[in-house]
Amino acid sequence: MEALVNRIKSEARYLGNGILRVDSFLNHCVDTQLMSEIGQHLAGQLSDAAGSAITKVVTVETGGIPPALTTAQALAVPMLYARKKRPATMVGEVFQKQVRSHTKGNIVDLTIAADYLGENDNVVLVDDFIGRGDTATAMLDLIGQSGAKLCGLGFVLEKLYENGRQHLGQLSVPIVALAK
Repeated sequence: MEALVNRIKSEARYLGNGILRVDSFLNHCVDTQLMSEIGQHLAGQLSDAAGSAITKVVTVETGGIPPALTTAQALAVPMLYARKKRPATMVGEVFQKQVRSHTKGNIVDLTIAADYLGENDNVVLVDDFIGRGDTATAMLDLIGQSGAKLCGLGFVLEKLYENGRQHLGQLSVPIVALAK
């Protein structure tokens, strides 16, 4: 994705402590045209490699929502995101996992309502970043709790210096990163 790489080169800023600031186009002020292209690329690469018909795209609020939404649109499937704070409207059985937020510096509870993810689902996980792999690992746990089949992981940016891909272990699904 040349357009993505060019934006990273021209606008991204390293803030130290593993934090990469790309909020001018990716996860605060979203460039919708670029995000549509990102979704098309992730959908193409993940569906080509998945081996199963993808039924849902799963992500984490908030930075993962834009790329997951455009990927889900390209695949013509629903998008589901894990909430970081359980709302009063989320009643019934849930899947939940705690994870440390690298950018917020605290522990969050990731929660998905069991009504929306189950054993008949073939899912791909899409997020804005893969750094150390903590959030992705927590999301894999939630997917596992649901009984859904994991078909692949897609990330807009991979921070190679944090070795997240290695921390995900020996997954037998494709891991796609559009920029490294």
